[in-house]
Amino acid sequence: MTQLTATLAIPSEDIDLMQAMFEEMKQLRAALREDDILTEEEAAAVLKVGLTTLRNWRKEGWLPFFSEGKLIKHERKALLRAYKIRFGKVTHYEKLQDIESGSKRRIA
Repeated sequence: MTQLTATLAIPSEDIDLMQAMFEEMKQLRAALREDDILTEEEAAAVLKVGLTTLRNWRKEGWLPFFSEGKLIKHERKALLRAYKIRFGKVTHYEKLQDIESGSKRRIA
């Protein structure tokens, strides 16, 4: 096996952009996985809202959460159920489940 080593020169502003994109991709990947426990950032990505909105909803008292020390966490199923109850909408997660199960019922 042959090993090749190369050096790549990337401007610092591009490195910052690439790091920011990598962090965002990690959050989105975690949000798309079937993880039962989500961080604040992951929960916001699942619901497609900003952190401020997520925190406001939590302060309003209807968004379920728990803490591990200073970290705020959300259980995925409880989060989606509370969202559906609050806004009366079928979530993206439920739509995907219906599509995967071959359900023929109409989803609003």
